[in-house]
Amino acid sequence: MAELNRHDVEALAQKLYEASAPDGVPWSERSLVVRDPWLATARKRLLLDGPAGT
Repeated sequence: MAELNRHDVEALAQKLYEASAPDGVPWSERSLVVRDPWLATARKRLLLDGPAGT
């Protein structure tokens, strides 16, 4: 299983969230209840596609 960089996961999760957040609330102001599903999605995507630059 590939090892994921926490920074890469967080950065992708933030991009995905901000691209689809209609209310404009910044990622940094969201609780883990909101962030966890986005982090899980980012992890899955990185595992399937690999980190950028590889």
